[in-house]
Amino acid sequence: MMYRILVTALTLMCGFFALIFSLLLAIPLTIAALITGKRLETQLKRRPFHQAQNNENSEIIEGEFEEVSCREEHSDRQSDEDHPR
Repeated sequence: MMYRILVTALTLMCGFFALIFSLLLAIPLTIAALITGKRLETQLKRRPFHQAQNNENSEIIEGEFEEVSCREEHSDRQSDEDHPR
């Protein structure tokens, strides 16, 4: 009986600690998100097409790439592993 009461008390304390800790994290994050959201909203209202205009004049295509030489080495390694000597 005493063991069950002790486990219940520890469980309630852990739950209370988790609840308080989550509130301590959630409230500042909410305030920061509201401030940042307003700032981004005002920037988009000021210059909505600025990013699209930059992409027309740009010569850089953003994205991921893989060098062909790495692919060839990898395929050579795979064929060596498939056919042991």
